Amino acid sequence: MRQPLAMTGPMDWSLTSGAVPWIVLAAGLVSLGWLLVVRRRSWWTLTVPLIALGTAVAVFVVQYLEDNSWRLIADELPLNVLVWIGIGLFGVALAVARCFYAGRWRVRLAALLAGLLVLLAACSEVNRVYDQYPRLRTLVTALTRRSTDLKTAAGGGKETTAVRTPAGGTLESAWKPPPGMPDKGSLSKVRIPGTVSGFSARDAWVYLPPAYRTSPRALLPVIVLMPGQPGSPQDWLDSGQLADTMDAYAARHHGLAPVAVSVDTLGSPLNNTICADTKRGKVHTYLTQDVPAWIKANLQVAGAPTSWAAGGYSLGGTCSLQLAVTAPALFGSFIDISGQREPTLGDHRRTVNELFGGSTAAYGAISPLKIMQTRPFPATNGLFISPDALGPLATFRDRLVTSHPGANEIRDACAASVKDCHQIHAEERFYHSPAILMTVMPALLLLVLAEGLRRGRRLAWTLAIVINLALMAIVLYELLDFLGSLDLSTPEGRSDRNWVIRACVEQLLLPAASVVLLLVTRARFQLKLPRATVRRVTAVVGGSVLAAGAAYVGVGYAIRGQFFPGATFPSLCRGLLSVFLPPINSNLASQGPIPVGSGANWLYEYCGLVPWLIGLIVLLVVFRGTRLRVSDEQAEQARAILTAHGGSTLSYLSTWEGNHYWTSPAGHAGVAYRVLSTIALTTGDPFGEPSARPRAVAEFGAFCDARGWTPCLYSVTEESRRAAEALGWKSLQVAEETVVPLAELEFKGKKWQDVRTALNKVGKAGITAEWWHFPDAPLALTEQIRSISEEWVADKGLPEMGFTLGGLDELDDPEVRCLIAVDADRTIRGITSWMPVYRDGKPVGWTLDFMRRRSAGFRGVMEFLIASVALGLKEEGAEFISLSGAPMARMDRGEAPDPLQRLVDMSGRLLEPVYGFRSLLAFKAKFQPEYHPMYMCYPDPAALPTITRAIGKAYLPHLTAAQGVRLVRQLSGS
Repeated sequence: MRQPLAMTGPMDWSLTSGAVPWIVLAAGLVSLGWLLVVRRRSWWTLTVPLIALGTAVAVFVVQYLEDNSWRLIADELPLNVLVWIGIGLFGVALAVARCFYAGRWRVRLAALLAGLLVLLAACSEVNRVYDQYPRLRTLVTALTRRSTDLKTAAGGGKETTAVRTPAGGTLESAWKPPPGMPDKGSLSKVRIPGTVSGFSARDAWVYLPPAYRTSPRALLPVIVLMPGQPGSPQDWLDSGQLADTMDAYAARHHGLAPVAVSVDTLGSPLNNTICADTKRGKVHTYLTQDVPAWIKANLQVAGAPTSWAAGGYSLGGTCSLQLAVTAPALFGSFIDISGQREPTLGDHRRTVNELFGGSTAAYGAISPLKIMQTRPFPATNGLFISPDALGPLATFRDRLVTSHPGANEIRDACAASVKDCHQIHAEERFYHSPAILMTVMPALLLLVLAEGLRRGRRLAWTLAIVINLALMAIVLYELLDFLGSLDLSTPEGRSDRNWVIRACVEQLLLPAASVVLLLVTRARFQLKLPRATVRRVTAVVGGSVLAAGAAYVGVGYAIRGQFFPGATFPSLCRGLLSVFLPPINSNLASQGPIPVGSGANWLYEYCGLVPWLIGLIVLLVVFRGTRLRVSDEQAEQARAILTAHGGSTLSYLSTWEGNHYWTSPAGHAGVAYRVLSTIALTTGDPFGEPSARPRAVAEFGAFCDARGWTPCLYSVTEESRRAAEALGWKSLQVAEETVVPLAELEFKGKKWQDVRTALNKVGKAGITAEWWHFPDAPLALTEQIRSISEEWVADKGLPEMGFTLGGLDELDDPEVRCLIAVDADRTIRGITSWMPVYRDGKPVGWTLDFMRRRSAGFRGVMEFLIASVALGLKEEGAEFISLSGAPMARMDRGEAPDPLQRLVDMSGRLLEPVYGFRSLLAFKAKFQPEYHPMYMCYPDPAALPTITRAIGKAYLPHLTAAQGVRLVRQLSGS
């Protein structure tokens, strides 16, 4: 089992798994994001697009030249490697460009550092693909490794008494470690000259185990190791961790381990010699004559073929098999790790033409597959290690994903007939085009259905049953069809039958188990889509299929000369179904004419893909969709419950636009909520009869569970918090409410000095306070209010927040009262709006919502308005006013916050320069209020990232990209 990061030293931290590569990746992506954030129009309209285009062109050119011209690497560059190469180049180019935009040297230095981090992240991800440096120790060792002189490591280089393997026994049974034997082996860099071959090889590395470095020494076996391409002999020391692996083996076997010699087969990192004698070098002669001769002359080792092995990775693996079949008298064993099917430059025809002058006979003389067809190797032992998964579900992979034809398949098909040649070339073009997405469409469909099942959708359940039953039917059909073609009178036929039956049983297990599980859990998928939605989905998907089918047949007939044989209307219709099937299942339908022209290939590749993409997107949108419609009856019922029984000081927010409503079965309580990213986010506490409010928390939670939503009670009081925690939910303080009791309110004493000063100052300026309802106010006043609000938003350059913070739209309510400060010229200096807090059908308090002042107005105008409200409402008999809650701000009550609470506090400090929530709380302290914490309650901590995203969308629903960039820059201070 892999050790946790904390249990090993930094040198042993993994660079390919665990925390380190993820930290490096996160640092690179954050750095890339920072490099992109520049407040200049030309940066986004010119610089970034040009850099992105240049990077894409560079990566495309490299890939094209490698695949079609250079062929320096036998294997194709994986797509993820190309993507990370592009990201690395993109980050470096951004850093250079950012240096030109930046005026300060510190920003330039930061840009260069960010570019290096992006490049480091890209290199880390490429390293994860190839596993070149598994650990930090591997990388450091590769940079600092020192070679021990071979003679010194071997005890002076002299032959000594050797302990041999006894007849019929093992070397370990005859070996007794002598005193003074080293604990570890040694590594020596040596030069093995191409005396016979003339091949100019790079330095080799020799590993001598502890049992060799003593006297007497064990007569040990030899393994000749070869690198992949590109690569070098040192790769076995770096990514192969040769010394550590051998030392660990020797420690378990009394110092015994093979002598390992890592040799060069390339001459240079990118020179693919295919380990044969060609114009690129006589590498086969080097490996079979020069290397063995040097080993026998310089090392005291066992000489029998059974004691010699060849091993390698990728190209080196192919070489090891070549040595085993071309020199069995020398190498009695081989280890082929991820080797190619045959020695290749990437293309069979190019390999034969370029290295063997077009002679297939000369190529066949070095091809292991050809050689093994003509002679047996009874004394040779071999081990093939493949990167492909093996196991009971490995065959099921072939039900969902297919791969493109190889060079041998293309060659064999073209040798069979013209039709087969056209067919396989059409498939090859298909797999080298974006239409390759078609090969993974079944897997993507299952993922989309899984998302629907996660949300409890009945349509997803039905489709999942149908798809799995279809998979089972296809497997059974192919099984019966294949069994009918077998000749069971031969051993080969019976062997094939047993293998196919086993494979088909394996392929049936997963879909059968899925069907059983879905049937057993049927009751969990009760969320049905409206019939109108199902009809729209059917119409869109069906319409896309019909349109694509019509395009294939109609356009195909118009360019019928681009098919082989020439297409006819009936043949195009006959092959239409196969166009829509994934390649793995295309044999289930009649095949149409084969595309050979560019237009025909376009039809063949994309007419089937487009309906799949449309269908998957539509299903995903429908499954994830949370669009709700609120009826006038629901809104009126909720308002009636609120007015009759009341709620918290924020309950009037439930009447705002955008909310939906849940009411208890008995109609005694209600909850206002909005669904964002599957989070049912409430607006304040449940409202209604006081005794029904705690029960409403559990009932609303069950209502959300039935719909696949996660409930989140936001800005709720202690009463709701206790009810939620009784259900096992978690809570977190997200705001601090300030409430001013009015019964004993008098602005007397030193603590009210600021308020009295504001009242006196504003009164002397001839400013008075007036009550209005915004819908009834004169146009001259409402236009000024709009102007003040727009001025406030424009000054910030950021969007106005919503959700629990009202704006102009929320003023347009006849129940909301506005107190404005106007001067003698009827110019509005400030405005506040107040929402009613009901109890038993009448307002008993009022809550502050909208608060704005003119930028050129008196700074004490807000104190004047709030004080005027307090005095005026006290005369009317109101019990209290609430100055509302300050989001992400709270009083210090001396309690040690948990990590999550500290994160919220840190977010509040981060947003303070932009929205000033803490300053707002400090301002409200002037009115000597009572402080009431407001909480967020949620049932599942795992949903916190989604909840955070939903709250962000609720507060800033119309945040544009430009405003987002501006917000990030203001928060970062750059």
